[in-house]
Amino acid sequence: MDYKSIVLSTEIPSLEFERGGREFTIPVKVQNGSDVDLFSSQDIYLTYHVLDSNSNVMRWDNERTEIAILPGDEESVSVICTAPNEAGDYYLEIDIVREGVEWYSAQGMHVIKVSFKVQKNGSKYLDELEKEIQRQNEISNIFKKELASGQYKLEKPYVSLNPYGNSPLTAIILFQTEMPMCITVKVEGKTKEADIKGEIKKYTTEHTIPIYGLYADFLNIVVITGETKEGIKRKSILKIQTGGLPEDFSDINIKTYIGDSVQYELGMNFCYTGLECKGTKMAYDINGDIRWCFLGEFAWPTNYNSSTSVWVLKQSDEIRDLLEGMYCEYTLLGQIRTAILIPYWVHHDIWFTKRETLYMLINSEDTSHDAAIEVNCKTGEIIHYYNYKKMFMRTRNTSELYTNNDWLHMNALVEHNGDIIVSGNTQSTIMKHDKEGNIKWILADPIGYTTYWKNLALTPIGDNFEYFYNQHAIEILPDMDGNPDTFDMLLFDNGISRNKCNGLDKEENPPYSRIVHYRIDEKNRTVEQIWEYGKDRKELYSMWRGDANLLTNGNILGVFNLRDKNDIDGKAYMESCVCVEVDRDKNVIWESYGCSDKARNSYQNYRMERKEMYDTEEANIDLSHEVKIVEVRRKS
Repeated sequence: MDYKSIVLSTEIPSLEFERGGREFTIPVKVQNGSDVDLFSSQDIYLTYHVLDSNSNVMRWDNERTEIAILPGDEESVSVICTAPNEAGDYYLEIDIVREGVEWYSAQGMHVIKVSFKVQKNGSKYLDELEKEIQRQNEISNIFKKELASGQYKLEKPYVSLNPYGNSPLTAIILFQTEMPMCITVKVEGKTKEADIKGEIKKYTTEHTIPIYGLYADFLNIVVITGETKEGIKRKSILKIQTGGLPEDFSDINIKTYIGDSVQYELGMNFCYTGLECKGTKMAYDINGDIRWCFLGEFAWPTNYNSSTSVWVLKQSDEIRDLLEGMYCEYTLLGQIRTAILIPYWVHHDIWFTKRETLYMLINSEDTSHDAAIEVNCKTGEIIHYYNYKKMFMRTRNTSELYTNNDWLHMNALVEHNGDIIVSGNTQSTIMKHDKEGNIKWILADPIGYTTYWKNLALTPIGDNFEYFYNQHAIEILPDMDGNPDTFDMLLFDNGISRNKCNGLDKEENPPYSRIVHYRIDEKNRTVEQIWEYGKDRKELYSMWRGDANLLTNGNILGVFNLRDKNDIDGKAYMESCVCVEVDRDKNVIWESYGCSDKARNSYQNYRMERKEMYDTEEANIDLSHEVKIVEVRRKS
């Protein structure tokens, strides 16, 4: 066979890509001047090699493109290629391979070279995002077309269940009215306390109404009422049949105890759910019925920013040297609104400020969960970078959970009066510092701290004071004593290292977890314990995670994650979750118990927020929404 008689050519001398990792094609003309078939059915393919700017091979084996060219024939073939992830200058060499036998270039066939440039590092998540946005726009365009048809009225609207494919207990309804109307929605609950109500206050003739809180596998009754400015009302009763809960959610078993439904803070229980080590989002009602769930597997927990949006984190170990991941904001309907590309490994919560910035908890260069950044949400610029190895006593080992790599394990950050309060779980420490990184005070059991940090510690006052250990979920409370020198703080005290720090025997002193309310006097540098719940309920001991929230009616909502440390069946722990709402007299107003029906028997919650399903500023769904994309630039 004369390999030199096979001639490859292209009219594309060079290419340029804004970002790496993109798939593309190059048109290549193949002239088969040999006396043999070039058939992929005989394991012969067009392919390519990637070389750097100095012609050193970077990636020899790549995608194969099928061909079928007889001797003497000529064919134009689009060769499928993928640009390198890293920014730089490259060459592409087009070659032919016979699998497991030979490369034609090694036998004398002349290869063709195409130079190309990649301007920015690639992102797996940006590629996925662009596809998702395209699909979302296609769906929204269908809705716009249906709405513009004029055939749908309030009495008989257009209804689409799970409109964007990722929120199965929601729907969108579309219709027009002759007169401008505002719209109210009621999704009837199985009990009166489980009703869901919402109001779209804007008067308009075109309506794109979100429906939240449908029951799964149920014929839901939804009442739509329109009202003009003059008070003229029209009503429509819809029946929406749903399918069963998606896999995983159907395996969650929730039982609720209702002590006093009148004192129950109205709203759904929005939670970050850990089921069989998978992270996802859902909400359930007073009776334990799941009324909203969001499909997809996500990385570490993040916050619910409002009743109408949810933030999720997409992150993978496979791309640590590229853009590490992406925070995405979705409406409860499943419509993506914002995407923030992140060049750091992030963990736990994010905190939005009133300055259109946000804080993220990240890994530093060599260790985990011990740095934070403040990011401009418009430009992606990093405004502040805090490396807590420069601030904390890194070698203090008073925790059951200490490792050299995860020596701090930051799990919460909040702003207070222009300063920053951070929670270090492994150090059982809460610290306040200013924007320049100067420590103002430390709240922690001082055991293990040397003089420098002991001098920064707040002094406990009061007879009932106890320190917290391996805490989560710090929350600044409204002013409760009218003293400008003090502020109140709520947190979840896991208590994991309490016995170790106090030299107590675990058998004689069973561990316990608590919700704790502290009052800090910054002028006198003191701390007082105001209230706690959980110490007397040893069955609620939480080895990890946990939450504590002040509700608008004054009650406290806590999340206790139970884990049996015994080696069950020689395979795994038993993990369940108890969420409890109590008043200040420690009466149980409401309590839920959740477990898994799966064999591994693992169900936990990380955070829980009690929120109304419909926001007070609820609006018609914007079918022309342009997704905001922000790329955070790594701090030099």
